[in-house]
Amino acid sequence: MTRRDSGGAGGKGGPPAGYVEVRSPLAAWIARPEVAEEISAGRLDFLLVGPGVRETRSGVGRAPLARFTLKSGDAVGKRSLHGGVLG
Repeated sequence: MTRRDSGGAGGKGGPPAGYVEVRSPLAAWIARPEVAEEISAGRLDFLLVGPGVRETRSGVGRAPLARFTLKSGDAVGKRSLHGGVLG
């Protein structure tokens, strides 16, 4: 896990203020410090497993939401079908 206190909004200076860069067994993440340990242990890698298949009917959304619990409380994650996870 790496922490950069750039205070910036991301990009070349590192993650946005209040976030850290963390590596799990499957991916690199930008996350809140309070969940970084769980991410580095691979607890959220389930979001990245399997094909990211979008529903083909219009108006049904882009990807399903996953509800789970972290040490910091209840959470929601959504796999981005174009390269990322929102949580």
